[in-house]
Amino acid sequence: DGGPQALVDAMNEHHKSSTVQEMACRALSQLTHDNIDGAMALSQAGGLSAIKAATEAFKDASIQQWGCMVLDDHRLLMEGQCALEGKNAKESRCC
Repeated sequence: DGGPQALVDAMNEHHKSSTVQEMACRALSQLTHDNIDGAMALSQAGGLSAIKAATEAFKDASIQQWGCMVLDDHRLLMEGQCALEGKNAKESRCC
């Protein structure tokens, strides 16, 4: 599924557009919420850096809300995955 990659590419290409950043964060939230495969695809697509860049560049409440939601969901999913694999999230590269 190329969804996360396409969204991250759009965020990178249109990094000065708050509308693109907001809509991409919203879509990524839908793709990654309670979905470990979506969270892993987001990581592989470079999405964490793109979201961090968006939240740093734009202080719009909506971008902050959606961006932080994606990052929090991703962190929780990856910590859960580490726990399932018997790894410590802070000491392991699984997160």
